[in-house]
Amino acid sequence: FSPVSTWFETAQRANRILLGEAEGKVLVLQPHVTAGSFRMAEVQVEYNNVFRLLDGREFDHLLFDFHHMEYAGSTIIGPLVTLATTVKRQQGQVAAFGTSDYMLEVYQNMALHHLWKNYSSRAEALASVLAN
Repeated sequence: FSPVSTWFETAQRANRILLGEAEGKVLVLQPHVTAGSFRMAEVQVEYNNVFRLLDGREFDHLLFDFHHMEYAGSTIIGPLVTLATTVKRQQGQVAAFGTSDYMLEVYQNMALHHLWKNYSSRAEALASVLAN
């Protein structure tokens, strides 16, 4: 099994923190996070699996689908920043969509708004990363 197919098989199971899907060479990640809904060890395992995919250059670009992101603590934000900077270091593009007003404020306050641009729809975000 390839690392990609193995990760996607398990990433679609219930009770996952990160759901993922491929859109060509774009990895679309959907964090499912609410306060108290996870343990640090679970977060680390899931993010490590995604990091290996990105570091192995299985994907060129990254989209965050934040429709289900209700919590923004450092346990979650830190790995997102690492994933985004990994893609950018490899000359890829990063974008987000489905971001709540609360989460936009959090990103602004944490000075993270420069890491990825937020779009109102998946189609806009996908077009943006593919155009650059």
